[in-house]
Amino acid sequence: MSEQRLLRCPACNRVHQVGLSQAGQSFLCRCGSQVEVPPLRLLRELEPVQPEATATSPRKRWEIRQMISLIGILVVLVGVAMGYTFWSTTPRPRPVETMHPAELWNLWQFYQRAGLPRRYVRNDPFVQEMQARRLWLIFAGVIICCGAAVIVLSRFLPAWFAETDEASGEFDEQAQNGAAGEKDSPQEAFEV
Repeated sequence: MSEQRLLRCPACNRVHQVGLSQAGQSFLCRCGSQVEVPPLRLLRELEPVQPEATATSPRKRWEIRQMISLIGILVVLVGVAMGYTFWSTTPRPRPVETMHPAELWNLWQFYQRAGLPRRYVRNDPFVQEMQARRLWLIFAGVIICCGAAVIVLSRFLPAWFAETDEASGEFDEQAQNGAAGEKDSPQEAFEV
């Protein structure tokens, strides 16, 4: 059985939550009028406060900040996985000592035809592969930076949303102050 009861202010009709321990006392309503809490016998006849649905739900919903942080973490992990994959599978030239004689002969013929490379040979498949992998590694680094930026920005989102909620909350509170049936918590409404 709920210990809290709903009591209406006779002047403004605002609903207040009062406890059974407040029986026989009075408090000041937001409208300025003094509200008398009835004796315990009559207080028990008032409507009890219904428990909220969120109080019975054991699961807590994720905030937008947490969801955006998770997305940022996933983006960083994808970037790290891409970078590691391209870095670890980079083709490396084999040392001459480990080559089979037929491979050495093919390498010798290639260098006889093309000549020794000065800096980079653009049509060399090894150099082209290394350039392509370098671009993929840069792309993975950009993805990691974007994910990190999303994680950092998600830390500032609650402050941005709180500012807009406070501004709209003040407007809503002013608009609803005169409305009948608004509930106040016992901490705000009750004065000893």
